[in-house]
Amino acid sequence: MPQLCFMNLDQLQALRAIADEGSFEAAAYELGVSASAVSQRIRALEREVGQVLLRRGEVLAAVTTEPQPVQGCAAEPLGSMRYVPLASPALLARHAAGDVVDLGAMPMMRYNAKDDLQRLALSGAGLDVAPPTHLAPSFDGFHRSVRAGLGWGMLVDAQAVEDVRAGRLVRVPGLDDVLVPLYWQAATLPVTRLVRLTRAVREAAQRTLERG
Repeated sequence: MPQLCFMNLDQLQALRAIADEGSFEAAAYELGVSASAVSQRIRALEREVGQVLLRRGEVLAAVTTEPQPVQGCAAEPLGSMRYVPLASPALLARHAAGDVVDLGAMPMMRYNAKDDLQRLALSGAGLDVAPPTHLAPSFDGFHRSVRAGLGWGMLVDAQAVEDVRAGRLVRVPGLDDVLVPLYWQAATLPVTRLVRLTRAVREAAQRTLERG
């Protein structure tokens, strides 16, 4: 059996951002990098799989939260990614009275204008509040902002495990995790390399995502 390609997280994030935003420039803005950097990541991913993934400005394969396939593609569920409500201990201490945290006053982070994960966590706890909010439109920048105490935010469980273990981040009391279902959309083309990429995505999803 041929060896499966190695998937770089930055490359797949770039592919996902282009699918969501519709252009290299918009994807670059969302990721907080240059359009050139996005282009380089896509070219590197295409070299890995030996197949052009963008055709006439359209993405041939992407991880997305959209369950409905676009024209010419098939969509399959991969599992759910767990996001955890976290904050720096110092930020939490400034807005806590005993075991109660003032979530209406404690600053909150958002990835971009489309990021509703924090609102979902608040509404799941029955809270209708409008805390001060900061934007950090980059994957690493969002993480660093939460760790620096600029605001609390929903972080990917695996992304924050070391910070939680080291005590640099702690759970926000009263808020539950949010599970986000992910789907793999790929063009229905009889291309061996694209089939191999789909197989690799499935195997990665089995290792990292939650089922059911």
